[in-house]
Amino acid sequence: MGKQKYTQEEKEEIVKEGEVNGIKEVCMRYEMHISTYYNWRNKLIKNGQKSLPLKSGGHNKGKRIIEEWKIKKVLEEKANNPGYGISQIRNQLRREGTTISTLTIQNVLEDNGWREPKKASSKRASNRFEASRPLELVQIDIMEFYIHKARVYLVFLLDDYSRFILSFSLNEECNIEVILSMVKESIQRYGKFEKLLSDRGFVFHGWKGINRFEKYLEETGIYHIHTSSHHPETIGKVERVNKSVQKELLRVKEFVSIVNAREEVEKWIWNYNYKRVHQGIGGVLVPAERFHGWVKEVEKGISHLVDGVVCINDREISLLNISLVNGKISFGIMGRKVTEENL
Repeated sequence: MGKQKYTQEEKEEIVKEGEVNGIKEVCMRYEMHISTYYNWRNKLIKNGQKSLPLKSGGHNKGKRIIEEWKIKKVLEEKANNPGYGISQIRNQLRREGTTISTLTIQNVLEDNGWREPKKASSKRASNRFEASRPLELVQIDIMEFYIHKARVYLVFLLDDYSRFILSFSLNEECNIEVILSMVKESIQRYGKFEKLLSDRGFVFHGWKGINRFEKYLEETGIYHIHTSSHHPETIGKVERVNKSVQKELLRVKEFVSIVNAREEVEKWIWNYNYKRVHQGIGGVLVPAERFHGWVKEVEKGISHLVDGVVCINDREISLLNISLVNGKISFGIMGRKVTEENL
């Protein structure tokens, strides 16, 4: 139908029709967004019929009617994973073979009461680095939170290359024994790593000489790297995990005990490692696939699911070809290679 301008009387009739036959059905019939309908109806209720302007200014501008199946998919994913943001939902659905644009996802979430928090701008750009293989480098960090009034310490050991969580500890105390135990457990399960990156906390660094943790690493043949003073961003990957677990678990659930908290953290880690697609490794792979070397097999399995449709300026465009390389989606349009970052 294209853009349409309605008289005051026509708008009144459309509003009445919506009350009788259903708002969504009427909006689809007249190719108008539901927000336009509600705008007309609210003005009628508040100020009477004369409040409707003679021209709509062009309906359906900036938004389209969203198909019911897309709304259902987005809301189901958000309900299952309340901490997921817009991009995470898009990538999780894409992995299943469903392509929905970030703008559509944003509109669905906002229409249903969710608002994406604004991200604080980084004051300085940090140098990005990444290990070239699993177990080349691991990162370790400690975070604190409270279960009722008891302070507890959550520690993650993270593979830098794959973002796979190798081990964790949740205890009321955090000392060298706790850290040694989780590091030894990780080595026994997955093998020895080459380097370990940590901050200069008292557990990781002896200010008056080498401590037992540093001595263990030295004897085991693991090279210990400390972050630079006042530069915590060098352990940014494990810091990112800390933020994710806070957003997706610690702020969402109330734990009855530290035992209950350990169980929930363990479940979250399993989902993080084996189910949750990760932005840092292309947005389509999960950490376990990169860590265990399953990338090629997974890419072959995912490639036939992706439907080759991408949203550019909220227009869904069919693409001529599509490929997955190292977990990142690459598009070809009319023989021109376009990476996902350029869309």
